[in-house]
Amino acid sequence: KYEFIYKLCSFYCVLYYRRILIQDNAPGLNMSEVQQLPDKVGDSAKKGKPNKRGEKGIGLLAFGSIGNRVHFITKRKEYTKYNYMRYEIDDDNERLENADVDEIDERRMRETFYGPFNHGTQVVLDVRRDIYDKRFKDAEIRRFLQEMFAPLLIANQVSFHLGKIGENVEKIEAPVLKGEELIRKRITFETRSRAKGSESLSLDALLMVDIASESGKVAVHSKGVRVYDAIPLLEEDLASFPLWTCRQVYGFIDIPTFRLTLGRDGIERNSNAYKSLVDTLEKMDGELWPIVAEKLKGREKIREDKLLSEVNEILKDIYKDLEPLGKMPRGPVIHPGVGTHPRGSGEGKQR
Repeated sequence: KYEFIYKLCSFYCVLYYRRILIQDNAPGLNMSEVQQLPDKVGDSAKKGKPNKRGEKGIGLLAFGSIGNRVHFITKRKEYTKYNYMRYEIDDDNERLENADVDEIDERRMRETFYGPFNHGTQVVLDVRRDIYDKRFKDAEIRRFLQEMFAPLLIANQVSFHLGKIGENVEKIEAPVLKGEELIRKRITFETRSRAKGSESLSLDALLMVDIASESGKVAVHSKGVRVYDAIPLLEEDLASFPLWTCRQVYGFIDIPTFRLTLGRDGIERNSNAYKSLVDTLEKMDGELWPIVAEKLKGREKIREDKLLSEVNEILKDIYKDLEPLGKMPRGPVIHPGVGTHPRGSGEGKQR
């Protein structure tokens, strides 16, 4: 149902030979909207609309990194035909070409693609075989979706299904949260602008502490979609704050209230809003790091206990087949230079 918070859709990702089919259940686009689809990065119709995902057209035009062709098919519920556009990149991967926008009917959908649908958008990627075999494995796609859309999956605001056409599909579950919850809340902070004066902004934070981890990172998400793998990639100065570099802390901050795009040049770093965000992250370090540091005090003892337990198990395996010390051996007793005789018997002695 198209009733999620942020107006997200339910996506279905299907693998088929060297094609990737991505199907959503959104309302679909009309012909004029299809004609506005970008043919170069930065030329999106969503440009200047910070409440929209996809302001720069990067995602739509990124198909050239995995193949030479993408088919874009969309349909609104009230229409009988589908609006179609195809993007291609020439063999030298230098120039983008897009065919004329066309209308296709259900017959062509059955013959050329994967059958009709009531409404929504379908993207069919023709993927190079080497990349397909290397990158498009179920486990990698599952992990990518869980990491890229973690806030939306955890809040049950979007759903993904993965599988092969004509077979059962698997629903992608929200990532499993291991360890102890450090914080899960919406944090409000103030900023000022010439146009609006004082303004309240917010971020959603979910941080976990897993003292057994060695690879923890706090990702940065914008409107539920990951834009940076870790906080210091957003702001280098934050690398000096231990909370944001600790390998036992993981999770995300999600910023739904103002524009935060991929690429350092895409963020207005001199704006009061961005400075207020950085100040807020610094304050979070001051409040939360003492709690983390206290939890980490017992980490070395836990590691030592684990090591001792492992050594103990190894020793058990070694000693279980050995005779106890001091136990007399079974069978004949051998007396060097004298001969042998059964234990406890005076017979068989040699003189």
